[in-house]
Amino acid sequence: MSSMTRMLTAKYDSYASRIERRVDKAQRRVSFLQGGLLRKVARQQIRRRKRSSAAGESPSAHVSGGGGLKAIRFAVDGDSVIVGPVHKGSLESAVQPTGNDTVPSVLEFGGRVKVEVAKPPNSIRDVWRWQIANPDEPIPDGWIRSFVISKLDDRPFMRPALEKSQDKLIEFWRNSL
Repeated sequence: MSSMTRMLTAKYDSYASRIERRVDKAQRRVSFLQGGLLRKVARQQIRRRKRSSAAGESPSAHVSGGGGLKAIRFAVDGDSVIVGPVHKGSLESAVQPTGNDTVPSVLEFGGRVKVEVAKPPNSIRDVWRWQIANPDEPIPDGWIRSFVISKLDDRPFMRPALEKSQDKLIEFWRNSL
């Protein structure tokens, strides 16, 4: 191998490693931009309101502040981005999915949930709303507790967020290198 060939090979390897570093840096930057955008759009899909959402529309947030369904996070892991709601205990105290599902996945895809219903003695009025409004307080003594299995239709919020921001996700790659 001549000295000229060795010099060209060394120069090529140097450029290749620089290009790889630049692509990795751009990919990481774009991944963070994509995760942030999806998180923002998904949070905007969930409206804070008193009424329950209808089947097929995005779910309603009944908890104010940073908890509940609006607690959506994203993480960049290598070359992939994971975006989704955080599991909170207060949401699941009154509503628990059956099987291995979580509350956000049942809302996204539909399924069965087990709802805890508490009634004051000598009353036919259900007060499970009281428990959701006061998640840290135990059910008072003397109240009758029961569980009801209920079918919940899908109320997607992550899929529409992905569909709504699809063009912008691709646009992040333009001029990124």
